[in-house]
Amino acid sequence: MSVLENLTLTCRKLSIIDYEVSLSIGVTPLERSVAQPVRISVDVWVPAPAALSDSLSSTYDYTKITRVIDETVTARSFCLQETLIELVAGKILADSSVRAIRIRSCKPKAIDKCAGAAVEIFLLNKN
Repeated sequence: MSVLENLTLTCRKLSIIDYEVSLSIGVTPLERSVAQPVRISVDVWVPAPAALSDSLSSTYDYTKITRVIDETVTARSFCLQETLIELVAGKILADSSVRAIRIRSCKPKAIDKCAGAAVEIFLLNKN
């Protein structure tokens, strides 16, 4: 059984889709001089509870994800989207209840004639 199949069978996947933030990002100082929009999508796999209740305590609070993103993008500027998503992923994976993360960032204004320039990673929690 593959890792992804195992996660699918034993976990619940929670998603944040196209969370838009504005930050200083880019390779050149000119790019970083003006805040740019970046859309971040995150999937986290957390253990599925044996029985579902209608209580937040029985699941993962996905607002933790948006808080981590907001804290990360306001803390500093970035040259690369890769650095941004690695930092965000590392902070989210610090929570041992997160078994895996897929995170994607997209700069919608980076390249003319396309929807955006994006980078995506998938990481397993080693904790």
